[in-house]
Amino acid sequence: MQQSETYAAGVFETLLFLGSRLWDKWRSPSLGDKQDGRPLAYFLPGQISLLVEHSSGLPSDLPPEEIIRLLRENPVIRASDSLIKALNTGQARVISFPATRGEGQSIRPRPAFSLVFVDTADLGASQRSLIRVIDDLNARIGPDGEGQGPLTVIVASPNWLSCCTPGQIGVGGPGARPAPPTPMKPGSTPWKFRLPQTLRLPEHRGAGVEVAIVDTAPCRHDLVRAYNDWHASNPLIDSLLGPNTPLDVTYAPYASLLSLADYGLKDHNYPMSDHGLFAAGIIHSIAPQAKLHLVEVLNQYGVGTIETIADGLRQLVDPARRAPLVINCSLMVNIPLPEQLPALAGTGLQWPRLDEALISRMGLLLEYVCNLLRSENVLVVAASGNDRRHTGDVIGSPPRARFPAAFESVLGVAALDPNQQPADYSNQADNPLAEGLATLGGAAVNGKADPVNGVLGLYSGQFPDPPRFNSSGWARWAGTSFAAPVISGTLAALLSQGRSADQATSDLNTAATTSSVVGKVFDVRQV
Repeated sequence: MQQSETYAAGVFETLLFLGSRLWDKWRSPSLGDKQDGRPLAYFLPGQISLLVEHSSGLPSDLPPEEIIRLLRENPVIRASDSLIKALNTGQARVISFPATRGEGQSIRPRPAFSLVFVDTADLGASQRSLIRVIDDLNARIGPDGEGQGPLTVIVASPNWLSCCTPGQIGVGGPGARPAPPTPMKPGSTPWKFRLPQTLRLPEHRGAGVEVAIVDTAPCRHDLVRAYNDWHASNPLIDSLLGPNTPLDVTYAPYASLLSLADYGLKDHNYPMSDHGLFAAGIIHSIAPQAKLHLVEVLNQYGVGTIETIADGLRQLVDPARRAPLVINCSLMVNIPLPEQLPALAGTGLQWPRLDEALISRMGLLLEYVCNLLRSENVLVVAASGNDRRHTGDVIGSPPRARFPAAFESVLGVAALDPNQQPADYSNQADNPLAEGLATLGGAAVNGKADPVNGVLGLYSGQFPDPPRFNSSGWARWAGTSFAAPVISGTLAALLSQGRSADQATSDLNTAATTSSVVGKVFDVRQV
């Protein structure tokens, strides 16, 4: 009887997984679609995110139910009827992390910590009510969490979405839509990258190094179909997706996909499961010997949350790791930049107490995770954002880098066009600007990637606007999303020479010889 129940449960889970993939593959997102008139969202309704530190006597592997029990006793939480009710009814999820070791002078040691995501049904979809509860929680958090007990609440925040923002703080998504490339000349290899000769990279680039890409992911059926259709004519597909593939894929849990089922990107409302695959192809072109892990943290329309991103990064935490690891984050979260706050007045985000200090505090939910990874000698690379605004023919100044690119423990990357000029969609690389790099991200024309000057890469889906059949497995695309994997692949190649993480980063910065308004220029071309 037990064996049959186990089998039935396995079949049910398989059907749920297959159903979720088909749902993502064939449906169109409704929330944010300009045709249905509903506004885009900044964060998930009714969800509160908490960053809590464990006292020295609490282990990092404390069971979630014990963390929730201790939270119910915390004086900050106890004063919130909405939170207490949600915690008492089991409406919370916990992601825990080990202690952070100090790394030089930039990363301070921290105890084990947890991210707790609470569904507060009492608040419903009322953004104003959610903001009021979060403000009240943060007002009760004293200096250094004094008097809170074994769990210290550091900050309360919404569960911010990744790249689903209204125009006031950026459109979200890539810098341009993918486009079919112009025909290639026979025998040419225009998808390959020419890196600065001063780096003196080895022949077997990436050997012994791992690179994780936290992003979207095509279903296995689409990967198999792409290989069967194009491996004979597309060398990158043949190498990356063939029998000896260096790529493995970890799919998001069904619950994560379900929570994001109604979300798409403004001006990029099309399936982009190839976004992560495109980034993986760039890395593979530069460091073909590296082992690649594609970790799905965004839905098929490019939207995730702080929770899905943190859950993906948690899978990459390993204090006993031996192989060097680079993490590519071609994503950014909706927490607004300080200079964007005046533009939010009178919009859908009514938050009088939202200021630069609170923005920085809410960023800690992901910054703690990135600091932990950096303390394990993991290099985290992130796209800076595609928020640069146009007014007619006038291109505005590039905004500051978004989170996570702006974190001190993360290397932020801006985009350049093929002429090594700042791309007209790119944010600044990092904060401060001098710490970031700018490299090839491709050119855009009228919202689409230039079919000649966009970044050329692996693409298995159809083309949007209007829908067009893909006949080659190639596409041109543009955005800081595709500049970031250029840097990630280069770091993997440097690490394969036995360099330390600090040495690889230093060599990369040394090779970036000039400056621009978006970051230090790392001169990379597609040949």
